[in-house]
Amino acid sequence: MSNLKKCDFEKIEEIDASANRVKVAALWLHKHRTTLARPVIPELRERFQLTNLEAIEVTKQAHALAYPGA
Repeated sequence: MSNLKKCDFEKIEEIDASANRVKVAALWLHKHRTTLARPVIPELRERFQLTNLEAIEVTKQAHALAYPGA
């Protein structure tokens, strides 16, 4: 553990947590897309506490789940 500080680990954990939120949200969107009564991005941001970029990534991943190989 030469040059790593505690804050470096906190940042890594935050990145990992963000990636997990995106994966979970993508699976949720894939399953519930047809039942949404409001626009997708605001729903994802509110439900999963995502940024705009994360919500967009969620829609990409959910699309890939719905249309594999496309």
